[in-house]
Formats: sequence, structure tokens, C-alpha cells
Amino acid sequence: KIRALVYFQKIGEDLKNLNVLREPSVGLPRVAIILSDEVTGEGKMHTYAANAMSEALIIAGYKVTDPETIAAAKAYETIDQADDTAEGLQKLGAKLIAEILVFGEAKASRVIMEKNLLGDMKSYRATLSAKAARVQTGEVLQNVSGQASGLDAVDEAAIQKALELVGKKTGEDFARELHNRLTRDASVSLTATNVGDFSKLE
Repeated sequence: KIRALVYFQKIGEDLKNLNVLREPSVGLPRVAIILSDEVTGEGKMHTYAANAMSEALIIAGYKVTDPETIAAAKAYETIDQADDTAEGLQKLGAKLIAEILVFGEAKASRVIMEKNLLGDMKSYRATLSAKAARVQTGEVLQNVSGQASGLDAVDEAAIQKALELVGKKTGEDFARELHNRLTRDASVSLTATNVGDFSKLE
């Protein structure tokens, strides 16, 4: 016999004693980073920002789709078309085995200082602009943006530093903000399992 009216505190203690209370936590989704680098005057050449953002997410505990899978799915070539419809994102997400897609671009441009203040050093500023969408619904969860600078005696090294830094900083911010968003959206419930005899809960 299960009584309709019970004391909440009493049943809570009984469940705890029976070790059947489980409180689910918010799981971190698998993320695919489709982020192309572009250097002003040179076109799209690298994935420095994408690699740095991926590393930041992995450190934060997320699972990230590997670059080989992204290349095999031709994600960079098809993301613009896929973004047009929720169905397109779903199909691409399925290929990438991802729950969230982050797509956009990072641009690096040369910084010219007056009076040659930097001497022989080369300075580049990188800006990143992207959005994160939920694969299942196409819902845009976040707009992702950031900027950073890189300095080196060699142009290529300065470009790499700027793009990697903007990817790292933006990835860290995104990882934290996405976790907060998912936590707010999650519905928290209590699940009772392994209860062989409900009379013990009376």
C-alpha cells in the first residue's frame, strides 16, 4: 500500500538511505569547429584559430570533432549552404557526429605603426566572428567573437600568434558561456531507481 500523503522530508531521507536518489548533471556536448582563417591580401590559408579554439574546448571538458572528420565531410565547403536550413545543419552535424556547430571565420590584418615604432617587428591583429548553433534544431545558441594581436620579427609567425591567441581566448570564453547556457536550459529532476519494495518508503 502506498499512501497518498507522505512527509516530504521523511521520504527524502528514506530514498537517501536506500541510495536511490540520483541528481543528473548537465553533460557537455560534442562540438565541431568550422572556422577558417583569412589573412588580408592573401585569402584563406590556415586553421590556426580553429585548432586553438578546439584545444581550449577540450581543456574545458568538451568533446571536439577531429580535423580529419571535418575535412572528410567537406564541412568548410558546405557550411554556408547547410546554414540556410535546419535540415542542412542536421545533415552536416550527423556527418561530423556533433551536437553543436561553431562556424565563421578569423581574419588577420597587418598593423602599421607610424614612425616605424615597431622597428623590424611585424604586428598583426586578428578578429574572430562566428556563431554556435544547435544541430538538432538549428537554433543559434551564441554569437562568438573576439580579437587579439600577435608580434614577431617574421610575418608568418606574427600571423600565427594572432590567430592562435584569438582562437584560444574566444574558445575559453565560449566554453564557459555555453556551459552556463546549457545549465540554465537544463531541466533538473530526481530519479528513483532500484526500489524493490515501496512499503519501505511509507
